[in-house]
Amino acid sequence: DTPGCGGIIATASVALFPDVATCCSNKLSYINPAMCASNSNPSSTGTGLYYANTAESICVEDTDGSRAPSNAVLFGDIEDCCEALPWVASAYCASRSDATLSGAWFVDYANEVCVQDCDSGVTCGNLTDPSTSLFETALGCCSSKLSYLNAAECAAYSEGTDPPPTTTAAPPTTTAYVPTELWFADTVNNMCVQDCEVGSNRCGGVLTNPWEALYSNETACCDEKLAHID
Repeated sequence: DTPGCGGIIATASVALFPDVATCCSNKLSYINPAMCASNSNPSSTGTGLYYANTAESICVEDTDGSRAPSNAVLFGDIEDCCEALPWVASAYCASRSDATLSGAWFVDYANEVCVQDCDSGVTCGNLTDPSTSLFETALGCCSSKLSYLNAAECAAYSEGTDPPPTTTAAPPTTTAYVPTELWFADTVNNMCVQDCEVGSNRCGGVLTNPWEALYSNETACCDEKLAHID
């Protein structure tokens, strides 16, 4: 038997073509021409092109052991193929398709640090989510994903050279309350006292309640707030 022979044509109506390419384009145009030509050649080991494996979020070479499905879209290289998987980070797709790790940086929110997609070393993390945002540098990762930290300190810590970073957020401010020397009602002790530092005569402390009613003198305070007391 001659490889590639389909037998002797016994039906006059069967269309014949001078070569595989012409046959493929005329009768199997819904199949990638390279795949059709490869499938038509018994000695072919595949097209050498790449197709997307959506289940594993990678691109696979069409070769022995991993032949592409007949309806697969084929690409000339891994990079072009990875674009067919837009939900997968391009660096993740490219590296996993080549059975390597990308070395790119990604955020570890639990430890507030950026780590690398690698398998050994203090900066390495475990990247399992194909959609994770990846960055070329630790600084880029820190600036984008941990923006509430000092970016330079975060990057140095992520790279294993410095202690943990500090936050860039301003510390909480406290309101300074200034005593007015006016009078307000101390309803617990049924008396009127002044808005001033405790320790001075008749001082009830500096008020921190902005809604407290204040009076110019003790009598006015008593008449208004404690009129039920003799």
